[in-house]
Amino acid sequence: MRHFKDWEDDESDKPKRRKSGGENVDEFQGINSQRLISKINEGWISQSEVDAALKGNEENKNDHTNPDAAEIYNLWNSINSIKHETTISKTIFEKIIEQYSLPDRFYHGISHLNYLIQHFKMLKPLIGEKDHDAFCFAILFHDYIYNGLTPKDEENSASNFEVFGDQLGIDSSIISRTKTFILATSGTNQYTGDEICRLFVDMDRSILGASTRDYQVYLNGIIKEFCGFHNLTPQQFMQARIEKFVKPTLAKGPIFGSEPYKSFESQARKNLEGEIGSFYNPRPSPP
Repeated sequence: MRHFKDWEDDESDKPKRRKSGGENVDEFQGINSQRLISKINEGWISQSEVDAALKGNEENKNDHTNPDAAEIYNLWNSINSIKHETTISKTIFEKIIEQYSLPDRFYHGISHLNYLIQHFKMLKPLIGEKDHDAFCFAILFHDYIYNGLTPKDEENSASNFEVFGDQLGIDSSIISRTKTFILATSGTNQYTGDEICRLFVDMDRSILGASTRDYQVYLNGIIKEFCGFHNLTPQQFMQARIEKFVKPTLAKGPIFGSEPYKSFESQARKNLEGEIGSFYNPRPSPP
């Protein structure tokens, strides 16, 4: 999912780093997303402090040491176009697990795949047999390459899938359809009239309309990912995210277009507006 436009082509747009005050990290254990954003804006939290402060949330939601791959394996086995007993099938599945278990995947990891698979189970009747395999492949490969660069990540993920699809002997029509789903998640592709593609995009961004608690875990995770990938302070990331992703998302109309996700709209706007309010209008700091 797009979080903000790749800014590395525009150095002048990068916010300036703000000095951290070196606050005690224990204060930030379990901190909610709005308070976290306030602390970041005030310059109270350094990157090392964020690393320590978010550790508890990561252990609860993103355990990459012992990832639960059972649901992912079941999804892989449900793809009818794969010859599952072949060595190449087993090898590619292992590559998927390895890729999503990388230590810098604080949000876009195993737990993200499991989250999407739970949504997929509810959406299956709407997807139908024709798009079943492509939809499953897209879940597994849409963030196969993830460095926080849009649309490069989606393009590279789609290219990697194309190679794997050829190795698996997947029909070219399924490969093409899968790539359509993956590329659409960058936010730069049009899918007017393609209801299944819209459904996939809405499923991928459904975390925006999640409960406050789950949204907190998502936001904390991507703060760590982007700060690590791009050598940013949390404040730099949040300022860029708000200006390049949050505000444009709120301004361009409905966030969700498919029927199953229209009910997520109100909570998504509340979550995104909360980011803006917490960053630019932080609560008074405790004495």
